[in-house]
Amino acid sequence: MEFLRPEIRGIALGLWLQVALIAISICALPFDTRKVLGINPWFKPLKFELSVAILLLTCGVLSNQLARTPARDLVGWTLSVALCAETLLIAMQGARGVRSHMNFTTPFDHRISALMGLCVLGILVGLAGLLVMYLTSEVRWPPTLVLAARLGLAVLIAGSLEGFAIIARGQHTVGGPDGAGGLPFVDWSRSHGDLRVAHFFAIHALQAFLVAGFALSRTRFAIATQSIAMVGVVVAYSLLCFWLFRGALLGRALV
Repeated sequence: MEFLRPEIRGIALGLWLQVALIAISICALPFDTRKVLGINPWFKPLKFELSVAILLLTCGVLSNQLARTPARDLVGWTLSVALCAETLLIAMQGARGVRSHMNFTTPFDHRISALMGLCVLGILVGLAGLLVMYLTSEVRWPPTLVLAARLGLAVLIAGSLEGFAIIARGQHTVGGPDGAGGLPFVDWSRSHGDLRVAHFFAIHALQAFLVAGFALSRTRFAIATQSIAMVGVVVAYSLLCFWLFRGALLGRALV
């Protein structure tokens, strides 16, 4: 993978740290019998570490299509530091056997929650910087794929902001308490609305759009036709996210 070369070392180091955290979480899972909101305390760190690893991998690929500039390196380091800081805090809380987000049980837990909020702001700044570069810089990709990256970053930022709706409510479940029984691994509620479902699909829109953009760019359709189709994919996906978010607010479970 070319983006692992030294000039993009910020993202590369962050990705390797996620790999190490994933290995630790997987190894700890079978030996920890404690429960946090009804599930093993290492499940949440593992989910976040996998998600962050995918995002860093994607951002590395995106950064590799841009010319090397101090701004690109700064964005890479910002994303890497903010994402890794958040996953380290979540892993630490998992190791302690306590809730990570929205945990105000003790002054220490309150400070950890505040630090994670700062991490989210750092992530948003980094993503916004990457979007600005994709809007203003020359990108070594077919036009349809560049459009997919731009729209994917925009939806990803909007999906990250959606997380503040969860924080504002103080819980992710609507119509019932958190931890009242969920789907395997993801732990999405099976009996109530769960804001994490729409949040998940929104923050992984970037990967979905890039796959769609790559597939469209390989067709023999005209660039204009490819672009219209790409916009259609984005609109349909965004409507799905909105439908999932609205359904969760109304207390409807995904399954």
